Amino acid sequence: MAAVCHIGDKLIGYREAGPHDAEALVLLHGIGGCADSWKYQLETLSRRYRVIAWDAPGYGTSANLDVDRPIARDYAARLAQLLENLGVTSCNLVGHSLGALMAASYARVFPERVKRLVLAAPAVGNGTALDAPLPESVQARIDDLNRLGPDAFAAARGPRLCADGADPAVVAHVTAMMARVRPSGYAQACALLAQGDLFADLPAIAAPTLVVCGAEDRIVAPARCRDVAAKLAGHRYVEISAAGHALYAEAPAAFDTVLTAFLEGTA
Repeated sequence: MAAVCHIGDKLIGYREAGPHDAEALVLLHGIGGCADSWKYQLETLSRRYRVIAWDAPGYGTSANLDVDRPIARDYAARLAQLLENLGVTSCNLVGHSLGALMAASYARVFPERVKRLVLAAPAVGNGTALDAPLPESVQARIDDLNRLGPDAFAAARGPRLCADGADPAVVAHVTAMMARVRPSGYAQACALLAQGDLFADLPAIAAPTLVVCGAEDRIVAPARCRDVAAKLAGHRYVEISAAGHALYAEAPAAFDTVLTAFLEGTA
């Protein structure tokens, strides 16, 4: 079910599925995604969880943040507003790619509200100072989107999120989700990518944490994901074979199995 939440004069778009009284599972998409990126999990995991997938600020029907160069805590604060509005006092939290920076910040700021944390193919950020120019690689993303427009931008970048030989239908889905980006929201997300520093948040995270990645990820290499996992006390690390960066869409059954086993404490 697609819905919007009103926070003052701001809107937050989200999708929700599953029993309202079930344990909450909150899904945060990456820089080229949206709530609908999680369509498989919204269908399958809602059989046992209250699944909530948001459109991050600046995506879908969600309002932009009020600062041009937001940091992870700005996204975490907006997420807190959404969950409070929905009556969610604690949850299992999953962040994919850029969403991992948001999820880790939320887990650090609101430790009592996160039961278990999952960082899927986590972006670690560039650690750029707030007053410094964006790194060339990050600025190039913004320039490409403005030059090409969302459709051509997604056609050029979307397939790289999947492993070689991925199901064409999955590649089409991932690309279609990226084509929905709004330039202004994407620019804010790029600022987070530039300024984010996942490693700074990791030591303060108290929740049991799973780091999961695709063995063929070309965006966030498995070696980098292992570096993230090594910074977490009592972590669990899993690689999913024959999957790339969009592992939740490329290998949804394997992803759901790994996720569920971690959330239920059976693995």
